[in-house]
Amino acid sequence: MIQILFVFLCYTALLALGKVVFVLYVGGYTFAETIQVMAHGLPMDMTMAGYLTVVPALLTIALLWTDPHWKQAPAWTLCPPRSGAVPTKTTAILRIAVKTYFWISSALITFGVVLNACLYPYWRFPLDQTPLFYFFSSPSSAMASIAFWQIGAAAVTIALMVCLCKKALSVCYNLGKGVLIPRRRAIGTCMMALATALLFIPIRGGFTVSTMNPSRAYFSKDLRLNHAAMDPLFSLMYSLSHADDFRRQFRFMDDADAMRAFKSIDYAEPVDSVAPFAPLPFKPHVQLIILESFSSHLMPSLGGEPVATRLDSIARGGLLFTDIYASSFRTDRALAAILNGYPAQPTSSIMKYVGKLDSLPAIASSLRDAGYATEYYYGGDANFTNMNALLVAGGFDRIVSDKDFPLSERLSKWGAHDDAVFARALADMSRSPGGKPRFTVVQTSSSHEPYEVPYSGRFADKAANAFAYADSCLGAYVDSLKLTAAYDSTLIVIVPDHYGSYPHDLENHIQRHRVPLVIAGGAAKYLDAAPEALSRAGSQTDIAATILALAGADASKFEFSHNLLDPRRPALAFFSEPSWIAVTDGERQAEINVATSEAVDGFDANLLPLLQAYYQYLYNDIARR
Repeated sequence: MIQILFVFLCYTALLALGKVVFVLYVGGYTFAETIQVMAHGLPMDMTMAGYLTVVPALLTIALLWTDPHWKQAPAWTLCPPRSGAVPTKTTAILRIAVKTYFWISSALITFGVVLNACLYPYWRFPLDQTPLFYFFSSPSSAMASIAFWQIGAAAVTIALMVCLCKKALSVCYNLGKGVLIPRRRAIGTCMMALATALLFIPIRGGFTVSTMNPSRAYFSKDLRLNHAAMDPLFSLMYSLSHADDFRRQFRFMDDADAMRAFKSIDYAEPVDSVAPFAPLPFKPHVQLIILESFSSHLMPSLGGEPVATRLDSIARGGLLFTDIYASSFRTDRALAAILNGYPAQPTSSIMKYVGKLDSLPAIASSLRDAGYATEYYYGGDANFTNMNALLVAGGFDRIVSDKDFPLSERLSKWGAHDDAVFARALADMSRSPGGKPRFTVVQTSSSHEPYEVPYSGRFADKAANAFAYADSCLGAYVDSLKLTAAYDSTLIVIVPDHYGSYPHDLENHIQRHRVPLVIAGGAAKYLDAAPEALSRAGSQTDIAATILALAGADASKFEFSHNLLDPRRPALAFFSEPSWIAVTDGERQAEINVATSEAVDGFDANLLPLLQAYYQYLYNDIARR
């Protein structure tokens, strides 16, 4: 059992020291930054160490039953007695297997560390499957830019590091034999099996909702530090297990034709009878509130049930867009659509590819460039589905998540309940009024399954009751904002993260994705939007361009986003689930089955080619990033 612990700690130490090699080779890191890199990367190193320790652990268990030095006896000893017996053939093979595995794993660690350090100054992202793709597709081209002396120096360095790693592993493995262990094989086997099973904890990344993922290494606004904290072997393994050939998916036409069709989805030419859009005469504070799983079917003003009555009341005092559609069906896909104006993908999630998140445009970074302070509040685990990486790369200066709340407030499976999250956002706002305009995002989670909330009495249905609770928290928060001095210059944008889970039996694709979008707050009185603009079809991806336009910031990088308040914008909404993609203009629609690439009956002949071009262009864009 102690042998496994020593080997695990040795692997962890070797992977952590690999970060020292990285920062020394790449350069530009201070001592304090190096300590931060190692500390924040340690959990990922432990995960990789857990994976690497499994094989020697299983081989050691097998050795308990084949090594002739082990005898049945009730005593405990510091090491197996050396009886002079000749090892069996099986024992010899197992011992060689352990040594061979240490050589192989040492080589993997060394190649990962060296390759990551050598490539990073050129590529500026952690090691992934890209170099493997380049090498196996064209080895000569992959090596063409490397001088012979560089190859020689790298070979010597790698050979030396492999030997040192292997020596360290062998020493730690043999040290484990000198610790008190039972001589009874059955007891030893049980202890070793328990130790092996416990490796599941570091492999998983702990006991939180989220498993280990690259997002855990993101802790700084400086992406250079986040990349240094990433374990290169884990990054490579993760990218290989989540790899997709995006350029082979959704092929409907020539790429040039797809681009032309996509570019045609743009603002119409202005006409004399259409009043141009005018941004606010000042930089407003922007409060973006993302409601977990809400839908239009919870609001009486949109023909729904009287569940979200406070949201209904807030909408009556502002602007209510009545034909907006959620981009997808899960939060990880929705966040990129809302915060980055980037459409959800039916077959994957952009958030799985941390290296691509750095290149996405983002509302927060655009507003930060325009002089805004940016902050994000969420009661759950910010590492879930690489969410933390999206937020850090997206330009949020401050991220408050479950770890920032006391244990007494983390009362649900998803962390702190909505009332605590709103209260924290409000308290922080009052403590640091500052002179900068603020972009604040509050993401709720209490209306997520299993719908266990500190609220009862209104609805017997647990889901409806959870939505009513979240709605009440939202209403109380807006009421509190009205009492602040900054309210008159504040825009409040409220939207669900994805389509709703209530009512339970809603099967219609189009109606299920229909969600409310509300723009309220004191600054909303300066907005003059025609009723027809509020009733035109739009998508979550259009929120980015809308917020930036109102703040007078540049939105030209957001190819998939259009200002909802501009009367010239295209009235189209694209959205998807794993089995289909769809588009609607509010009256007509087109839908394609992902598995067959065939259009679903009832499609509109004019919208279908736009739908095909849109997703082909989207997947080409993902492949480029």
